[in-house]
Amino acid sequence: MRRRDFCCLIIAGLLFASCAATSYGIDPKAVTDSADTYNFTVFFNAFTTDAHIDRDAEAQIANFKTKNRYTSHEVTNRQCSRVTGKCTFTVHFTR
Repeated sequence: MRRRDFCCLIIAGLLFASCAATSYGIDPKAVTDSADTYNFTVFFNAFTTDAHIDRDAEAQIANFKTKNRYTSHEVTNRQCSRVTGKCTFTVHFTR
């Protein structure tokens, strides 16, 4: 393997490993005008893909659903901003 190829491989690995999405421990906030509807917030960096953001949000939603004994959920809205690095999911739960 040539040195240039090796460097490209290392850089690609570092970029892939730096993809991050997290909630920073922020609890979901209840939407006041709708029962059983909550907003989940996910923060991410510039290298994070939409699929990674969605996967992290789905994990948070599934955990919340199990913890609060809901049977199903529907994501009713998804708002993301690459400028702020923040994505908000509005989710309606049913029992």
